[in-house]
Amino acid sequence: MKTSSKIIEFPLTASTKINVTATKKRMKNIKLTISRNGAVAVSLPNHVTYAYAYEFLVRKREWINTTLSKILLNLSKDICIFT
Repeated sequence: MKTSSKIIEFPLTASTKINVTATKKRMKNIKLTISRNGAVAVSLPNHVTYAYAYEFLVRKREWINTTLSKILLNLSKDICIFT
């Protein structure tokens, strides 16, 4: 199985850009994932272009923004400050 990856610089908001890891694999559907540390990745079928992946990210921009906000909120709750 051959996979190829590319980093896509994606403007989340007018002032914020994120790096999205796009990986082509042998699969049927596009899969968008955000890990617990906030890393965004999109897995693509081999026949899908990176340009289409970018369009997919544009359509999912609101969901990405909402999910990253929730993750950052949870991360800030987990931080303990000892004095």
